[in-house]
Amino acid sequence: MKLLKTISGMILAVCMAAGLTFGANPSVSGYYPFWAQYSEFTPEDVRWDFYSDVIYGYFVPGDDGSVQLADESDEQNFENLLKKGKTNKVRVWVSLGGPGMSDAMSEMAADEAMRSKFASSVGELLNTHSLIAGIELSW
Repeated sequence: MKLLKTISGMILAVCMAAGLTFGANPSVSGYYPFWAQYSEFTPEDVRWDFYSDVIYGYFVPGDDGSVQLADESDEQNFENLLKKGKTNKVRVWVSLGGPGMSDAMSEMAADEAMRSKFASSVGELLNTHSLIAGIELSW
């Protein structure tokens, strides 16, 4: 009988947890990489009603540790993505690093001056683009 009560209690706890989980608003994230511009996929083409979060990829560390777009020619796409995110009530995050940037990220992190520049540059990025919801490190 005691075992049955314990098992019943565990089942109830699992059902309550499942109910809380399924009752919560779902979070769906997707990446918008800088190279989308080359396939003519613009922020207007994103299915905004499907996402809660979109992660822009990528900003990378420069030679001095400063943060810069992985592709300078994508500035307008990035700006449009932020605006479309706001209009559609979707959080837009920025990914720092990305594919092939592990060595550059490690070099930046290993040097105190570059690390400091990186941190202040991230702060400047967030101040300049107040619509950015957050930062992701992609090492």
